[in-house]
Amino acid sequence: MARVDGTAKPAGNPLPSPANPAEVERLLVRYQVSVSRRLPVLLLSLASMVLLTLCFEPFNCWWLCWFALTPWLVAVATSSRWGWMLFCSWLGGFLFFACNLYWMLACGYPGPIGSVLLMALAQLALSAYLGLYFLLVAYVVGGLARRWNGPGRAEQPSGLLMTLIVPIAWVGAEVLRGYMLTGFPWFLLGHSLYRQTTLLQVADLGGAYTLSFIVAAANGLIVDGMLQPLFVSIPGREPRPNFQVSASALGMLGMILLAVVYGRFRIEQVDLSRTLGPRVAVVQGYYEIRLDNGSADDLDRRFNGLLATTVQAVAVRPMPDQVAWPETMVGVNLNDGFLNLKWEPPDDLAFQMTNAKALKDREDYLAKERATDRRLRSFAARYGVALLIGGHSTVPAPYPPDGVADLVNSFNLMWTDPIGEPSASNPQMLRYNAAIHYQPQVGPAASTQPEAVVKSEYDKNYLVPFGEMLPFRTSWPAAFKLLRKLTPMDLLVAGEDIRPLVLRTRDGREFRFSAPICYEDILPQAIRRLVYTPDGRKQVDYLVNMSNDGWFAGTTELRQHAAQAAFRCVENRVPMARSVNCGCSGFFDSLGRRMGMLPPGATGQLSAVLPIDPRVTVYSRIGDIPWFVCTGLLAFGLAIVFVNRRRAKRQAKAGR
Repeated sequence: MARVDGTAKPAGNPLPSPANPAEVERLLVRYQVSVSRRLPVLLLSLASMVLLTLCFEPFNCWWLCWFALTPWLVAVATSSRWGWMLFCSWLGGFLFFACNLYWMLACGYPGPIGSVLLMALAQLALSAYLGLYFLLVAYVVGGLARRWNGPGRAEQPSGLLMTLIVPIAWVGAEVLRGYMLTGFPWFLLGHSLYRQTTLLQVADLGGAYTLSFIVAAANGLIVDGMLQPLFVSIPGREPRPNFQVSASALGMLGMILLAVVYGRFRIEQVDLSRTLGPRVAVVQGYYEIRLDNGSADDLDRRFNGLLATTVQAVAVRPMPDQVAWPETMVGVNLNDGFLNLKWEPPDDLAFQMTNAKALKDREDYLAKERATDRRLRSFAARYGVALLIGGHSTVPAPYPPDGVADLVNSFNLMWTDPIGEPSASNPQMLRYNAAIHYQPQVGPAASTQPEAVVKSEYDKNYLVPFGEMLPFRTSWPAAFKLLRKLTPMDLLVAGEDIRPLVLRTRDGREFRFSAPICYEDILPQAIRRLVYTPDGRKQVDYLVNMSNDGWFAGTTELRQHAAQAAFRCVENRVPMARSVNCGCSGFFDSLGRRMGMLPPGATGQLSAVLPIDPRVTVYSRIGDIPWFVCTGLLAFGLAIVFVNRRRAKRQAKAGR
């Protein structure tokens, strides 16, 4: 095999005499691939990034994932230009994320030039940060490859094969990316296989990282096949086969075979264990969200449109037991802790007269919130169907013991960002991104009165950094205020309660569910915490993901987001209903299979009976602990490479 830079170097045992061509053909000794020039390193890095892009939505060429990393890894392992190789690795990662996260720019369009520039800077900064993970993998893999297969060792197989070090380093970096800064596990290598149902089942053993490990190992094996000799020279004997590469190939084949067998077993097993659950309907509107128009288009038009679609959903027979709306579609406070407050103006009559219009506007605002809540209560009671509504929740802290709130001062706190812990001397209005569940009375004692509807709430636990929350709110207020000037979004407080919500159906059954909001469904650690108790008991029967992807209407983000939801179902063996503004709304069963999906851009409703899966998974008990080991080994490898390179530099300096 020719070297990439145009020269050839035999690897393994020297070739026999040309007088015996049969011996040459019998030995099949390969030539080692190596890269020494700058341009090939750059092109190989960019080639891998193009192949990676094609693996994911919307292209879905999943089969490319098995060798997508190979060109880049060849450059990483063999390039003689260390600094240039690291730069190309970071540049390739930066360009990969910058191109594939283009949909972040949609938040700023159309709008003032300031919002466009702000989102462009945010997108480039995030891409630059994510590119560092490619650099980290290149540093460790490239350094270890040179340590065990560097100059003077080309005639012998590497003591540490790429089949081993690549998956450990790659998954270690993916896990790190999934937790750092609250986590951004977008475009994990395993996500490319989300439609391959059989292989997908191994996610209940170790999450999406399991598939990433298998695929990364396959890429490493291909690199070994290109770099390692098929035969190894032994003094005084005929060359023997390279047992390390052969064992790696057999191990890789066995790992894939076991994954297929396990997947088929779990698929056949599910039909014997699951039972029929509630019928859930999801509604999907098409309301684009932009920075320049606040949190929504016209609130009344949006509310009335979703309510009309809900009427269509309950008209379908059999009628659903529950109807879910997307996240934040009702742009008002719906929690009883806020609505039941007695909002009173100051006793100062002169102040009331001077500020009569402002006080009237605030009273009208509160009246509209209470009217919206009553309309939802009335709908749930009239049709006997539970409603899961995405709205806001605001709680005064500390809560007034007499239930009386100042219509001026307390109301003003709704539009400020809390700094420090709430106290009597530092009163705050804590705002949450909430899922409000309207449960009507069912059974013989059912009532059609709105007051009979029982409400419960889940507040989003994991907030989007720089979108819903900023760091340093309590620890470093000065830094928080500076960051606040650069963040045009409304800031929220993270909820802490993870108790499941309860659905009671008209036929007397009871089901427990959780309602992860927005990007919570891309975080495996967040969903695992909602589904299972700390001692590993399953506490919910199904999930309802509510999301507002109207920020990214018309982009590939909608399909990419839905693809990741399939993994959460398999990891925890729970079905999921998704109600998403602009798409994709629909259903996944506990095998990660689609049970119906509304396409992006469509408006309408869809219902399905969710099959309940009682199985408890290995992943539910151990979580990401095995992959933390990979992250630890990545750090250990980083230290080894760093020390070796320092030592080599000192030796080179001493030899001058």
